[in-house]
Amino acid sequence: MDYTKIDELLEKYFEALTDLEEEAQLKAYFKSDKIAPRHQKYKALFDFYSQEQFVTNPRPVRYEIRKPKKNYWFAGAAVLILGLGLFGLINKKNVMNMAENNPNKKEKVIQEMKVYTNHLNEGIKNVSALSIFGQKIQKVFKVKKDSIQTKNKNNNRKK
Repeated sequence: MDYTKIDELLEKYFEALTDLEEEAQLKAYFKSDKIAPRHQKYKALFDFYSQEQFVTNPRPVRYEIRKPKKNYWFAGAAVLILGLGLFGLINKKNVMNMAENNPNKKEKVIQEMKVYTNHLNEGIKNVSALSIFGQKIQKVFKVKKDSIQTKNKNNNRKK
């Protein structure tokens, strides 16, 4: 056998440049009894590869297909918020119509609306303080950021 060709193939093999035919030639060479003494050190490597191709996993591999969890409560919360928002708009229009029809009640309605908006603004400030607290907790416990936190950040930037 031409040992210079084997040397070239080994050189290409260790540089990961051989194709399947050349690797088959190397496997056949190392399976034969006519191995040059300088190539004896590689025989164990190719014997290992030829034995490993028959090794199988003793346990079958189980694949689990997980169905994504459906969070219906997000949809419920969205419907609730939309419902409350629409109720507030309709109620505001009715109150303003009543106030326009009766000039004595107009001042009273405006005062009540101011009180209502002040309470609403205080609640928004408290919620923003909670979101800052939540961010600190997530940093401490290294919790992954979720979409709610990014929405809170976007809302804080708009203010």
